[in-house]
Amino acid sequence: MNFRSFLLALTFALSSGVATAARVEIIDGDNVDFVASTSRGLKLQFRKPDLVFRIGGRLQADAAFFDADATDADADGKLRRGRLYLSGRVLDDFGFKIEREFAPDRGEFRNLWLSYRLNSHVRFKAGNFVSPFGLEQVASSNLLTFMERAMSGAIAPSFQTGGRVDTAGRFAKKKSRHRWTWALAVGAEPMGQVSDDTHRSEHWSVTSRATYAPIARKKLVLHLGGSAEYRDVLGDSVYRIATSPESSLGPRFLSTGGLQDVDSVVSAGAEAAALFGPVLLQGEYQRAFLQRETGGDVDLGGGYVQASWVVTGERREYSRRSGTFGSLEPRSDWGALELAARYSVLDLNDADVIGGEAENWTVGANWYVRRNLRFMFNYVRVHGKQRITDTSDDPQIFQFRAQLFF
Repeated sequence: MNFRSFLLALTFALSSGVATAARVEIIDGDNVDFVASTSRGLKLQFRKPDLVFRIGGRLQADAAFFDADATDADADGKLRRGRLYLSGRVLDDFGFKIEREFAPDRGEFRNLWLSYRLNSHVRFKAGNFVSPFGLEQVASSNLLTFMERAMSGAIAPSFQTGGRVDTAGRFAKKKSRHRWTWALAVGAEPMGQVSDDTHRSEHWSVTSRATYAPIARKKLVLHLGGSAEYRDVLGDSVYRIATSPESSLGPRFLSTGGLQDVDSVVSAGAEAAALFGPVLLQGEYQRAFLQRETGGDVDLGGGYVQASWVVTGERREYSRRSGTFGSLEPRSDWGALELAARYSVLDLNDADVIGGEAENWTVGANWYVRRNLRFMFNYVRVHGKQRITDTSDDPQIFQFRAQLFF
């Protein structure tokens, strides 16, 4: 059995037990606990010394059907993500994570870092990690409302290798509900250059994200944030922005191509979200300013707005420490149902760069069998123009996903 077959078999085995939320105490001793859970993987904990180790992963299998237009696209399916990780905590203040991707054409390490908690407000991290930029980009793929992030996320950095500091707290009074977060990272290109940095540039960069939640209650949240990145492109390295219209199996007709004269890039983003119980409203706007040695500077950008409603009444959790929205816990034995809609745009045309442009309308439905087991459907209506030729390309996409994380 190859590893891909093993992952699919593991998906079936775990999903068959998730409906009963199985949790087994393998070892329950005075100094050590070993627990197996269908939702949280394997956990080994020692009390003296204080050590915690956890093994988990994620599996996402996609299928898509197309009503193609100018660009041919055939029905297809693939393992979108198949990851395993080992994480842990040492003496309460130190942590680590080692994560490996096993999906075809993406087999490489992703999160590979060490962390240190200075106090309850400040944490340091070193290694390969997600860049602190944007609301959707820093959120786990396990928790996204739609199968793919909005097209405008192609502007943002993804992973980077270097150092990072995160801090969070309250404004004014100790019991104030006014929450803020701030993160700063300095580094270079990520370890998995191809899939973890779609810009494909050799560089060093500084990235930062700040958020503010004037309201941060369980059923009512108002979230605001902003991000920025300065990227110095090194030597003769190329820089590009490329994406498909919100389908990993869809036609990839949006791309600036490899720009060889980019000296540096400044990217900026603004984000806002509001949670009203089972309803979540969310939007972002991002731009990239490319400073070029020849041909003139280039200004590219895009954004999205989206709304989701958990019909069965559950709500998503809001993390005050990271400024992100998490998953939801179904209250019924048969699960929870979420409906969502999104409008997104991306314009990669400016000056002599004709990378194409598109606007997407997406509707989706998510069935949460349990917190960590979900079935997704997305319909994407694309109105676009191809790169270079600038001719119209308006495909329709019907796509499905089965997702499990543990």
